[in-house]
Amino acid sequence: MNIQLAQKRDVQNFYNKIARSYDELYGEEQRKKFRLALNLGVFRFNGKILDAGCGTGLFEAFLGKESKECLIFGVDISRGVLDEAKKKFSGKPNIFLICGDIDYLPFPSSLFDSCVLFTVLQNLPKPEKTLDEIRRVVKKDALVVATYLKVKISLDKFRSLIGKAGFKGDVLDDPAVNEYIFVGRIKTS
Repeated sequence: MNIQLAQKRDVQNFYNKIARSYDELYGEEQRKKFRLALNLGVFRFNGKILDAGCGTGLFEAFLGKESKECLIFGVDISRGVLDEAKKKFSGKPNIFLICGDIDYLPFPSSLFDSCVLFTVLQNLPKPEKTLDEIRRVVKKDALVVATYLKVKISLDKFRSLIGKAGFKGDVLDDPAVNEYIFVGRIKTS
C-alpha cells in the first residue's frame, strides 16, 4: 500500500475512533483558535466557505447565527466525525458535509470565498499538496485560515510552507494555543 494512503487511513481510523468524544476532548482548544484567527483577520461571513478537515463541525457551530448568511461546505476523511457533525446540523439548508480527501476536492476551481483548515495540515502526508488544492478551489481574493501543531513544525518552517504555497498574511504564535495560526490570502504580483 502507498505510504501516503496508509498515513491518511491511519488518520481516518483515529478520528473515527474518537469521533464521539472529540468535542469534549478538543472543543475548548479549537474554540480558542477560532477566536484568535477571527480576531487576526477580517473574516467575511458571506458567500461560500470551505471548512477543509471540518471534523465534528465545531467551526460551523462557533459561527452560530452568522453562518446563516453563508453556504458552508465541510469536508473530512472520517465518516465518524462527519456523523457527529450531521447530528448538529440536521435541517440546516446552508451546511453541506462531504466525506472526502482534501487533497482531491470535488469542487471546481475558484469556487470559495473563504477557507479554513483548523488542525488538519499536520495530519497529511504532503501539506504542500493540500495547500495547492486549497489554492485551486478558492477565489483569488479569498481569505484562508490555516493552523499547524507547534510540536510538528517550527514557526519558520510553517511560514515557509505557507509562503511556498503562494499565500501571504500573518502568522500568530500565541502561547495560549498549541498551534500556529495563519490568516491571509493568495499572493498577488
